[in-house]
Amino acid sequence: MNAKQREKMNEEIRRHGENLLEIWPDIKERDPIALCRKLHRLETKARQLSTAYCNGEVQMETAHRKGREILKEVAKIVGKRPPPVHLNWDACGCALKIDSAHMKGVRLYGDMGGNGLIAPTFDSE
Repeated sequence: MNAKQREKMNEEIRRHGENLLEIWPDIKERDPIALCRKLHRLETKARQLSTAYCNGEVQMETAHRKGREILKEVAKIVGKRPPPVHLNWDACGCALKIDSAHMKGVRLYGDMGGNGLIAPTFDSE
């Protein structure tokens, strides 16, 4: 990735963080880039968990327990007021999402089903 691509990626991350701060104004972390980094770490954990579950490497009870732990960590960051975040168990794509029913008027990247993506990746072309 060259400097221009990195600059564009950082601008997209900042904008996404600002949009998250509009959705959840009570978030303690006010730096949009730091907020996105914290959520991306949890997204990575959730994605690894959903992949392991889909591959049969983790039993359902264990996966759901670990999934609840990840969602509790997300709630510590964004708070508990709506819209709620859920874990998508499909191993393709993002794992931490806002249900499409809560996306009206929300400016976030979304998936094909209209769900909001909490921590999308910005490093691809």
